[in-house]
Amino acid sequence: MTMKALKSADFWVGIASIAAIAGIACVVAGLVSANRSLTNVGLWLVGPLVVGGVFFVLVVIPLLIRANRRKPPTEPPKSPPL
Repeated sequence: MTMKALKSADFWVGIASIAAIAGIACVVAGLVSANRSLTNVGLWLVGPLVVGGVFFVLVVIPLLIRANRRKPPTEPPKSPPL
């Protein structure tokens, strides 16, 4: 693994996604088997994805909506009289 791969956002998104899938499996297994520690491990693995989703909904989407608002139309320049 190179430093370039560690600097890539896609790499970290992939790691978070794999951890979230493993976390969901742990939560389900913990709930089915009534094993509280397995459920807690699963919740810790899913946590970064939940925090990222909340950040996306509360910060990124409003910023994109605000940046994408239409600006008031400006009047075209008037041509000089002939």
